[in-house]
Amino acid sequence: MYELASEGVLLRIPGIGSFVAKPKGFLAVFDMLDIADDIRQRGKIHTANVITLSENPASVEIGNKLGVEVGSTVFHSVILHHKDNVPVQLEDRFVLPSAVPAYLTQDFTERTPTSYLLEATPGARNEYSIRAVSPEGWEQTLLAILPTKPCLSIHVRLTSNRNVVSVARLVSPAGRYRLEAIRRHAARA
Repeated sequence: MYELASEGVLLRIPGIGSFVAKPKGFLAVFDMLDIADDIRQRGKIHTANVITLSENPASVEIGNKLGVEVGSTVFHSVILHHKDNVPVQLEDRFVLPSAVPAYLTQDFTERTPTSYLLEATPGARNEYSIRAVSPEGWEQTLLAILPTKPCLSIHVRLTSNRNVVSVARLVSPAGRYRLEAIRRHAARA
């Protein structure tokens, strides 16, 4: 019982008893490797196809996510990442041009958007939201999967100095790509 109390699982009150402690809040913190680095570290070959690399007017959804007015120019890229010639991740990304004006001039077959954006915006950080999804029709086609194939969807928001630089949706078919991370716990106040 002493060990449980020292770990904060039990609350011991002398003369009264022991009680299950209220769970402490925690912040799950982890870093994800760039997909190209991750694939190479596993001893595999990473390649990428650029599907889209363009300027577009911001939709209501993208405008809200990037903090710009509807119709403002945003950069849009769709990149299909492969591991040993098998599609493992579809990256659909929108970027704020004022934060990274040279985005459209990059060769994303040679380096990933993640790698470039983190280099171009020193001190920036990624925030992730992860969920299981059914792929959309166009995603099924590019990833060469059946409509019933479950996928992992990672929503990524890159911020620098509290300003959003980029938002992305990364879709990976279950069974083709594995997300691994080390989670550190930090107590919340």
